[in-house]
Amino acid sequence: MFVVLATFPGKALAEKIAKMLLDKQLAGCVQVLGPVKSTFLWKGKKETAKEYLCLITTLKPKFKSLEKLIRHHHPCEAPQIIALGVTRASASHYRRIQSVLKI
Repeated sequence: MFVVLATFPGKALAEKIAKMLLDKQLAGCVQVLGPVKSTFLWKGKKETAKEYLCLITTLKPKFKSLEKLIRHHHPCEAPQIIALGVTRASASHYRRIQSVLKI
């Protein structure tokens, strides 16, 4: 199981992507948080932006398709899409994610 961190420049886009990921069964759950203030280095400069953070629960076989969908709809050249491996989860939650993602 992975939790994917992905940021988006607007709430509407974050919610649209969340819905698409669920509709295409690429995620079992998505939380949209924000706005959050992001500070990052981009092309040699320090930048600050208001963004919306999605916490996306998925499984390893779904990650490549999930990443492709986000990249296709994201306006940024190098969007944040970071998968963190889950080392422990409740058995019931894991089974639910497996079930809804058909794995």
